[in-house]
Amino acid sequence: MNIHALYHRPQSEYAFPVSLDRAVIRFRAARDDLKSVRLVVKYKYNEKPIGEAVMRKRFSDTLFDYYEHTVETDRGRRLYYFVLTDNCGNVMYYTETGALPPEDIPDGYFPHFQIPFVSVSDVVSVPQKFRNTVIYQIFPDRFYTASPKTDWGKRPRHDDYFGGDLWGAAEKLYHISSLGMNAVYLTPITASRSNHRYDVEDYYSVDERLGGDRAFAAFVDRAHALGIKVILDGVFNHCSAHNRMFADVRANGKRSQFYDWFIIKGDAPHCNFSGGRADCNYETFAWNAAYMPKLNCDNYKVRAFAADVAAHWIKKFGVDAWRLDVGDDVSIEMWREVRRAIKAADGNAIMIGENWMDPRAYLSGGAFDGVMNYGFLRAVRDWLAYKKTDAIGAAQQLVRSYLRVNSANARMMMNLIDSHDTHRFFTLCGEDMFDYHAALAVMFFYDGMPTVYYGDELPLSGDSDPDCRRGFDWSRTGSETSRLIKTLADMRRGEADDAETDIRAENGALVITRTAGGKTNSLAVNATDRTAGTALGDIPPRSASVVIDGNAVKLGVR
Repeated sequence: MNIHALYHRPQSEYAFPVSLDRAVIRFRAARDDLKSVRLVVKYKYNEKPIGEAVMRKRFSDTLFDYYEHTVETDRGRRLYYFVLTDNCGNVMYYTETGALPPEDIPDGYFPHFQIPFVSVSDVVSVPQKFRNTVIYQIFPDRFYTASPKTDWGKRPRHDDYFGGDLWGAAEKLYHISSLGMNAVYLTPITASRSNHRYDVEDYYSVDERLGGDRAFAAFVDRAHALGIKVILDGVFNHCSAHNRMFADVRANGKRSQFYDWFIIKGDAPHCNFSGGRADCNYETFAWNAAYMPKLNCDNYKVRAFAADVAAHWIKKFGVDAWRLDVGDDVSIEMWREVRRAIKAADGNAIMIGENWMDPRAYLSGGAFDGVMNYGFLRAVRDWLAYKKTDAIGAAQQLVRSYLRVNSANARMMMNLIDSHDTHRFFTLCGEDMFDYHAALAVMFFYDGMPTVYYGDELPLSGDSDPDCRRGFDWSRTGSETSRLIKTLADMRRGEADDAETDIRAENGALVITRTAGGKTNSLAVNATDRTAGTALGDIPPRSASVVIDGNAVKLGVR
């Protein structure tokens, strides 16, 4: 038995409540090393056995097998340990002290794992209105306006405006609904001096270039009438250097009431510019971003301000959720405070962080419900765009990304193949329609909230920022890609709440199945140049099998 591969951690993504009375337990072992894993559960205080269950092998990758079982807990207060049997019949127990032979297992409860008393706040659940959510992302300046003032086909620059506004976006909500989308994520709409608006000047008003508060109110009303939720982009890591708070510090230095709202080395903020580089004595959003000073999130006044802003947009306009910029540069304590304000304003609102790396600390620390799933993006890119890996590697990355979080958080991850901060996937895959459609299909079959970036339905090309923010070409709607997205979105929206996802590689093909309400939808993608034999049948080279509601769906080629 490979004891070095054995792993479990209580009160983590390996053990979490899914309700007051049920908890999911996971266990990891070396690939193909164990014949069985049995979970033994006892009462905490009298140590009487409750039951024993054989754990199901839920996932595998090249190194490990992952076992899972759901335990009935009656609000916790349970002890548990694992009984491991390898393929040679050897038996070991696994407790908090590690792997033990059966004769060394003590009677006391100290070495066992425990499920403590489960409080309501311990349970992560998906609010009803965010179940089966499919998101459409809009970069407002590049989407649509009823009275165009510019050439929408031109290549964008960092500092130009195309003239898109919220009046125009509201007109196109019918298009978004026709694609099967039921949520819209808007990049920032607050008053700013840039087209991207991540340099916020006024946190409480909509930019007049976009139509102001009236346009946004009309947008939200029309979206809600169509059953579309509205997700706003919150920028609380930094603001504009022209924001009244930072302007006051520039004018008054340490005498300003806002001096400690920022992180400044010296009596007043200043920058030296040389060779295109800004050398500032204050912290900024990123290197060379002098125009976006970083807020001091350790300051309780800044935390209270962010919480008030987040609640304001929910109360005034009925916003349904927040996507939070630079989520991992902001203290978890601040996000907890923002979360309390958001949940007080709307108990069904959710928080989605922009975290490019491992998000576990922010998901388990009472901050976010989900994050933008760049782990998913990397897996699909490496496989279908960069050709750096195969179906086995893709399955391994997807499984590990899924297992980093608990099952409820996994369903609130914002899964994407591109965004306003990345190359367009259509460009990355060399505008190969099979690879592009395969990536879309994998995104919709993977657990989480599939997110379509405006123009993906055309599809739209684009390199890195600002080229990934091209204007939407409305002369190209109604494509084969649009119809595929509609079919996949309808599948996700029509699922029962208890959908379970299985991910594996079979003979060169990536296979994903989604089972819910006794019905299974399946996807098998063969990106190789040879036929792949799978449990779903033979998949010819460079093709896919997609079966939804018993009907075959073709991945089109333009």
